[in-house]
Amino acid sequence: MMRIILLVSGGSLLLALLVTLQVKYATADFLSIGKYYLMMLPVLLLANIFIGLGINKGHLVFHNLPLLVAGQTLAYYLFLTTFSVLILGNKLSLPKTALAIGLIIAGIYLLKN
Repeated sequence: MMRIILLVSGGSLLLALLVTLQVKYATADFLSIGKYYLMMLPVLLLANIFIGLGINKGHLVFHNLPLLVAGQTLAYYLFLTTFSVLILGNKLSLPKTALAIGLIIAGIYLLKN
């Protein structure tokens, strides 16, 4: 179980970090973003392998794909929120952020039951 959580959350952490760094360092044009992701392709591949392994192993245990994907989504958005504050210096509305994360958690609860 811990291995599943580490794989899914590790992949989500890498994806959230890649998107955050893209916003920070790549300009908003096709070539700049394309070049960024060509350079980051190994990290992107690793992140997707982690998530894929975690979801496949998790499906063997839980037999509930929507639950696994919802959990991965929650991890991704928690990392993205953290990185946007720490790396980009974004000022987020705490009530709106808490509501959004609460809705994801409620969805996970509904999928689990």
